[in-house]
Amino acid sequence: MRLLTFRHRPAPPKRVRVVVAGDYRQFVNWCREQGINPGRHDVVYATPERLRGLNDVEVCRTGSWYERDDLTEIVETLRFVNRRSE
Repeated sequence: MRLLTFRHRPAPPKRVRVVVAGDYRQFVNWCREQGINPGRHDVVYATPERLRGLNDVEVCRTGSWYERDDLTEIVETLRFVNRRSE
């Protein structure tokens, strides 16, 4: 049996950019303004379900993010993510 060895170290996981926007349309507009494809795996529209399991996140807020009904749950989930990544 042959052991696998890496010639190079595996790349560290990329930081995920979490965008807290008022709705998905605002998220897509923000991505277009930044020149980012909204379908990229390292850019995420913030929902409590989507945030679970993430590590090392950068949070961006745009539009009417402060009016979201699930904002409290998003903030609590982000606090948990930040504690876990320390």
